[in-house]
Amino acid sequence: MENKIRSLLINLGLSTPESLVAFYPKLRDYNDISILKCLKSGVLLLSRTDHLDESYYVSQKGYSYWASDRNEAIAKVTMDDTQRRFDQFNYLIRNKKWLDIGTGPGDILERMGTLASKVIAVEPQTDVRNNLKVMNYEVYPFAKDVPDSDFDIATVFLVLQQLFDPITELNIIRQKLIPGGKIVVEVNNANDFLFSQLNLESFKSYAFQKSVLMTIQYRKLYHFLIMS
Repeated sequence: MENKIRSLLINLGLSTPESLVAFYPKLRDYNDISILKCLKSGVLLLSRTDHLDESYYVSQKGYSYWASDRNEAIAKVTMDDTQRRFDQFNYLIRNKKWLDIGTGPGDILERMGTLASKVIAVEPQTDVRNNLKVMNYEVYPFAKDVPDSDFDIATVFLVLQQLFDPITELNIIRQKLIPGGKIVVEVNNANDFLFSQLNLESFKSYAFQKSVLMTIQYRKLYHFLIMS
């Protein structure tokens, strides 16, 4: 079976077959998949991707991905990240037309949605998306389904590392923006202090899971900003 992320990294020239070495022997939810590390780019990636397909998130039921129902428990889990994103990016979203990709339960929309002139969300999980519609949000299953193409800003918070074809998806999102529009991308850090300095076993055994296809190395920038 083709490892789609491995093939992507090699095709982009970010990795070579020789640069990929064993890093960790298993995932917390899949014992026969390991983690590879690219010595060239620093990316961490799954040794296989055939256990997932494009329908994985669509087929998820309820709020099992967040290990809770849509209630205060989820808000508590996501509260710190939601506030951090508000503090970092509210100035980009204020009075702008905003597209949020992979919005999940909608906590970020509730925190920042009133700042934007208009907000549209993308969420593939059917149950979660339907609940967002009940909350009166305009939401679509995939970016390609969004009819508008005049957004000032798109946010992709902890989603890119879960996509089989992130380059194609970023191009689709870019096409939804006005000239000079911005895409803010947040990704898991392969150079995390708990990996690179402490080599913390308990963190590795928790952090590596089957839905995270790759983890990107970066040092000082927690996000990167793409201009259209």
